[in-house]
Amino acid sequence: LKRQQAVVEKVLRIEEENFGRTLERGMAILNEALDNLDGKVLDGETVFKLYDTYGFPADLTNDVAREREFAIDEEGFEKAMEEQRQRAREAGQFGTDYNAAIKVDTQTEFCGYVGTKGSSSVAAMFVEGNEVDSLSAGDKAIIVLGETPFYAESGGQCGDAGEIRTEAGVFRVEDTQKLGNAIAHHGVMAEGVLAKG
Repeated sequence: LKRQQAVVEKVLRIEEENFGRTLERGMAILNEALDNLDGKVLDGETVFKLYDTYGFPADLTNDVAREREFAIDEEGFEKAMEEQRQRAREAGQFGTDYNAAIKVDTQTEFCGYVGTKGSSSVAAMFVEGNEVDSLSAGDKAIIVLGETPFYAESGGQCGDAGEIRTEAGVFRVEDTQKLGNAIAHHGVMAEGVLAKG
C-alpha cells in the first residue's frame, strides 16, 4: 500500500472531484426545480430523478429543500424507488443480457488515473446487442471508445457515470463495465447524434 500511495491519493482526488461535480450539477438542477415550484412540496419523481439519473443523494435533496422552506414528497420518492427496484427485478428475470452477445476486438486504454476528461474515437456502438454506425437522441446503447477516463465496474467498485460530449450530441453514461479488453459505456443518447469513428 505504501508503494502505491501516490496512485491511491490520485484515485481519491479523482473520486472527490467526480463527487464534487455530481453535487454541483445536482444542486443546479435542484435549485432550478425549487425556483419553478408552484407549491411548497417537491414531488417524489424529481427527488428520484436527481438520485437515480444524477447521483444526487436524497437526504441532501431533503436538507436543501428544508433550508429553503420546502418539503419533499417522501412517499412519492419511495414509490418511484420501489418501481425502479421492481423494474430491476423484472429485468433480471426476463431481460436480455446483450453483453453476452457483443464481441469487441478493441482494447480500451483507461486514462482515468491521469484525468477525468479525454478525447477519443468511437470504436464501436451497440443497440440491443447489434452493432450500429450512429445513434440518435433517445437511443439506449453501449459505446466502446479507444481511450476512456471512465472506470469500469471492478473489485466491488461501481462503474463510473457521466457524459460523453461531441460537437453533435451528448451521450449520458449510466454505467461502465468491462467487456473483454474493452470498456463498455452503457447509457442513453441524451441529445443530438453520435457517429462511429
